[in-house]
Amino acid sequence: MHDKNDRNRKKITCYPPKVDNDQYAGISYDTENRYIVTTVLRNYHQWIVQIYERKGMRLRAETSCPTEPKIQNSWYRWVTCLGRGYALISTGDKRQSVIWLLNLHNHKWSVLLVKQNATFRKASFHQSSRKWPENRQREGLVYVPDMKNKTIVTFLLDTHAWTISKIDEIKTTEFARELPITVNAKGGKLVVGYWNTGNVIFADLIKSTSITLTSVGPREIFSICFLDTLSILVLCKQREVVEMYKVG
Repeated sequence: MHDKNDRNRKKITCYPPKVDNDQYAGISYDTENRYIVTTVLRNYHQWIVQIYERKGMRLRAETSCPTEPKIQNSWYRWVTCLGRGYALISTGDKRQSVIWLLNLHNHKWSVLLVKQNATFRKASFHQSSRKWPENRQREGLVYVPDMKNKTIVTFLLDTHAWTISKIDEIKTTEFARELPITVNAKGGKLVVGYWNTGNVIFADLIKSTSITLTSVGPREIFSICFLDTLSILVLCKQREVVEMYKVG
């Protein structure tokens, strides 16, 4: 049942990370290291990744995104934390798409995938909670919207060898690049951000309930991530701030 009463919504704080000529695009959270990771276009020509401490949103480090394979700067770079100090950076223009792997500790980059005639947006990563023996490889699923072909491409990611392979493709007509939607899931909770309205919907998948957590304004939501199952970060495009909301 959808409850539009947002009495359970609590806005904790608002972090203003913006500096002159920085345009923020993506945000993700590394739960193990407690890092908030953002992608930023600086001075309209250089994409960088910024790594913040969760406490006080203190900037810990930043590193420049690779310039090869070549992707036009006007197409956004999206970040997805994988845990264990690694993150995916996905992007794509009208010609091709690329997924990079970034080590958040030593800032080493590597190319995981290049795909022609595709336009990738933010990836979503899911890994089984099963405890694998140390001598067994760990695998997770990566879901990437391909806006050019209106599909969700599913990859299998080996998080020991750091190899990626395509396993499925879901065709859909619901995607439209001019109406982006950002989604994140964690521990049976789901959060969805709507571009046109700015509404943030929080759902408990186990209880089959949902509420309108907040509305940040039309054409304002750009990226969403969980800090934990009851705390959410929202990256606001026009105001260029990060807002944190807590349920309960």
